[in-house]
Amino acid sequence: MKSDFINGAKKELNESLPTLVWFAVALGLIASLTSCDNTVVCPAEDECNTQVTLKNLSGLDGCGWALELQDGSRLIPIAEGVFSESTTEPTWKVDGKKLLISYTEQPVPNVCMAGTTVKVTCLSEVTTKEN
Repeated sequence: MKSDFINGAKKELNESLPTLVWFAVALGLIASLTSCDNTVVCPAEDECNTQVTLKNLSGLDGCGWALELQDGSRLIPIAEGVFSESTTEPTWKVDGKKLLISYTEQPVPNVCMAGTTVKVTCLSEVTTKEN
């Protein structure tokens, strides 16, 4: 009796497994096609409304890039999107560079412990008009 139940469950799983696999593949494809590309830095100009100064804190144990707010507090961006780890540094990653960002705080600890962990959702360089 118990083996009939197990055999029936195995048969049903074997029959529905291809459907589940195709569903998972389709879901992953849809998610990747509809999500923002990591190279798209700022989809709308009005989103980036917080001015920060980029700081290289690699001299501190466990630290890398930080974003310093105008009040002196620091944001530690998670390595995702525009702050993903790569072998080539973008031209905007310069110590002291002024940026405009939008961000959301992330409830995760960071090794650096020099600021609040955030996910940067929008980033643009501050441009100055030269006379």
